[in-house]
Amino acid sequence: MFLGFVIGAIVMIVLGRTSGTPDASPTFQDNWATLLTGILTTAALFRFIFTLTRTNPNVLKRVVRLRYGETETAFSEMFKTSRFGYTWHQDEDNYHVFEFPRHDLHLTIHPYEPSFSTVGFPAMQTTSLLPYAHTLATIHNINAKNKAFAETLASAIDKLIEPMVVSKPTRNPVALDTPLVNNGRMQFLDNLRTLAIMLLVGMSIVTTYSPDGLWYYKEITEFGGVAEFVFTAFGALNQAFLVGLLFLISGYFVPESLARKGTRHYIRERIVRLGIPVLVYTLVIHPATMLLFHSFDQSLPTSVGAWYLSQIVSLQFLTTTGPLWIALTLLVFSVGYATVEAGRNRWLKQDSAATALTPTHLMVLDVVGYTTLAMLLWRLVFPIGIPFLNSVPGNFTQLSYFPLYVALFVVGAIAQKRGLLKNLSFDVGQFWMRTGLSLGFVLWICVTSLIGYFSAMPELVSTRGFHWESVAYTAWETSFAVSIVFGLVAFFRYRFNRQGGWSEFLSKNALGVLAFHPPVVVATTMALRDVSFGSPALKLILVAMMVLPLTFLISATLRQVPVIQRYFS
Repeated sequence: MFLGFVIGAIVMIVLGRTSGTPDASPTFQDNWATLLTGILTTAALFRFIFTLTRTNPNVLKRVVRLRYGETETAFSEMFKTSRFGYTWHQDEDNYHVFEFPRHDLHLTIHPYEPSFSTVGFPAMQTTSLLPYAHTLATIHNINAKNKAFAETLASAIDKLIEPMVVSKPTRNPVALDTPLVNNGRMQFLDNLRTLAIMLLVGMSIVTTYSPDGLWYYKEITEFGGVAEFVFTAFGALNQAFLVGLLFLISGYFVPESLARKGTRHYIRERIVRLGIPVLVYTLVIHPATMLLFHSFDQSLPTSVGAWYLSQIVSLQFLTTTGPLWIALTLLVFSVGYATVEAGRNRWLKQDSAATALTPTHLMVLDVVGYTTLAMLLWRLVFPIGIPFLNSVPGNFTQLSYFPLYVALFVVGAIAQKRGLLKNLSFDVGQFWMRTGLSLGFVLWICVTSLIGYFSAMPELVSTRGFHWESVAYTAWETSFAVSIVFGLVAFFRYRFNRQGGWSEFLSKNALGVLAFHPPVVVATTMALRDVSFGSPALKLILVAMMVLPLTFLISATLRQVPVIQRYFS
């Protein structure tokens, strides 16, 4: 859907209906015209996008010893006898096409003559003068939902005429049968959470040297050239999807835990399990981080005890949750979900078994569209860059992203109840991964370039109202986040659903790293603030290489204490 909004914004520029300066205020008609143009353009592009998603399916191929001229009668008789439920037509090349609408499959029949001079699967000779003594039968659009029927269909073709060549699915056959649970755990989600937290630590380091973002200590650095572009892209792209990915992973485990423990027990357990780490951070880790900062800056308070007491008495500590605002938000989401489920079960009296769903491209587009609209409406009140409640060190909570976080949390919960991860196709996920990494990246460059060219990007992106700048950036941000999250889940589901010694170590210490990394980052960056490594980019990279292993080591050491291990795992 972001294509529609971007094109809509460009149309508005061409028509001269948007302002070229940040001081000008577009009229109500101009604001809504931008939004309406984007939505209408999206509707026109919808079928085109959906068609593109179906151009690279899994297939099964059979080469049978049957003259092409005899195929229509032979295959039609076979399908009628077997009651497969099909329709038949000829395509533009007069080749036979058998459609199986109930299973969303189709079979194409091509004339074929093998060439034994090639290695592997025989190549088709396209010369029309050849006597086609063989036929190539290709079953298209295989996914996890219709795999069984496709294999039945292929077996029927095998029995028709002795097959000469039997091929495996041509793309990623592991996607059709990789187990969801490995050694009693969904290890791919553990690995994915570890990656997300490591990238969040990297974000903290980049934010230290960047003029954008919220952090304890800012050492704004001019990188220049390629380095500036790379680190700006790293920050913007990760900001779009990282935290949402963590909420989706967390949301996945909520329904099962709630059903097992009951509403009251579940809420109590969540308050303790998530509330205690948040309190530990606000009462211990945040003050320690601030004292480190003031120690390096030689501005320690005269009385540390009085300073600490003032933080408690003023209740300011309640907003200094640092990166554990994620845990506090997850607590709110979990309690909210449990309350809604309790109310729904009370009014419906019983919770009927949910039917399984298979993730589709249309489903992803729905999430993108509805979330984008919710984000646009929400940012009328909570624009980008405004911290929650007050602007103090340690308060990194921005409400502007919450519709995306809620949406992905709910998607995670639905995924568990409706078996979405079990039925997730590798190809569907990777389509969106490729779309995000390629088209999403290109559109980010286009959108930010247009915004930077026509106006001051930070001001108008964060301004309340339906400015085309905020519409375009919000649409890109939501679309990129959903596509990358969906793609990463599929990729890790089929490629990294296992753990060795190192990956297990990283996984167990990931939450500890999230909580303990701020003082490590602050101490390291402030200790090296006067040290030059030849270039600012090299300095940033070396700091990251020092901070990450040091934080994991500190986490592993502290987690030797049983009570810390219990709440930071």
